[in-house]
Amino acid sequence: MFVSCAAVTLLSGAAEAQEKQLRVGGQFGYASATFIDQDPDGYGGGLFFSYGISDAFNLRLQLDVTNFSLLDGRYALLWNVSGGAEYVIDILDWVPYVGLMAGAVDTLVESEPHNPLPVIEIPFGVGYRVLDNLTIGIEGRYRMFLAPNAASPSNNLFAFGTAAFVWDM
Repeated sequence: MFVSCAAVTLLSGAAEAQEKQLRVGGQFGYASATFIDQDPDGYGGGLFFSYGISDAFNLRLQLDVTNFSLLDGRYALLWNVSGGAEYVIDILDWVPYVGLMAGAVDTLVESEPHNPLPVIEIPFGVGYRVLDNLTIGIEGRYRMFLAPNAASPSNNLFAFGTAAFVWDM
């Protein structure tokens, strides 16, 4: 284990902490939800935009949609927009991050009215710089609904694959 970690660290190219970088990316993957009477699995994806305000902090905007099949044969579609900040350790080609975001999710359950609710999200993941202007990675995200009701989940958990283009501003 130590040898493999040392090899990855020593063989990775030099990377410098960067500020004023714009990242535009997409993600797709698995999602789970906790409704009052069921815990359906689903899938989803979206777009994210981040801007490095320093070498350690990014501002982030997230837009995504997830789909769940409910036990009664209906579906639930969750549309999300969130914004917040991320702490980034940007000193190697492997770039771990964790953040905090707030936003709103519109829960659409078949044959029920729209149900927009406030949420808090915690994204966490790691990206790898394939090229100077391209990163790929994995991301987990936990979403907590601040005022859940019978037609919405109380929380979500996501596991996404990500890809992003990076520009120095």
